[in-house]
Amino acid sequence: MLILNSCTAKHSKNIIEYSNLEKFSNTGFTLIYKDDLKFKKKLDDKSLVIFHSKLQNDVKVKVINPANDKSVVCTVINNKNYPLFYNSVITNRVAKEIELDESEPYLQIKLLNFSGSFIAKKAKTFKEEKKVAANAPVDEITIKDLSNTDKKKDKKINKKKKFNYIIKVVDFYYMSTAKEMVKKIKNETKANNVKILKISNKIHRVYLGPFSNLNSLKKSHDDISILNFDNIEILKNN
Repeated sequence: MLILNSCTAKHSKNIIEYSNLEKFSNTGFTLIYKDDLKFKKKLDDKSLVIFHSKLQNDVKVKVINPANDKSVVCTVINNKNYPLFYNSVITNRVAKEIELDESEPYLQIKLLNFSGSFIAKKAKTFKEEKKVAANAPVDEITIKDLSNTDKKKDKKINKKKKFNYIIKVVDFYYMSTAKEMVKKIKNETKANNVKILKISNKIHRVYLGPFSNLNSLKKSHDDISILNFDNIEILKNN
């Protein structure tokens, strides 16, 4: 089952045209490109390009590191030949430009050219539902050092957080619809840690987790991938 909201869908060759008011956005883990990954398509590791499985060739995206808000504009090459868990494949140059932590390569991708197309599988649309984008977390704080009156200065402290993520499946307007989705996931997949978070009276989030390690996160992501959701996101659980 696939949920698409606030967009105008035209089912033609698996391409869904988005309205000018909508941007595709996704947060999750990326795969940093290496020649030994054996992709049919190759990337120039010094270029500002990314592989993406759902966006068309040549559209422009903003790649953002939520940990420091650094970003770079990249060009998309459509490629489905990488594990579903990852939301993209990026070059080493992109990783360096945004100072990405290679041990935990978590980033956000935003579509910039509104006229671009979003490639997807068959969709069932819940017209009454609306998705709500998640806010990017803040991982850096600034404090005032008053220990030395002669040399007062600001110190930046990078707050190192433990591995703690959730899998956001979809946000629903109605609690009843969210409950139906939870039931579907439990009945049709191996995932058993499905929950609902009531963010407000109009936002009911279906999610999995939290996860304290990468392996359990990947397993649950793979478990629900058989349902072909449109835009699963991995979010930091702060």
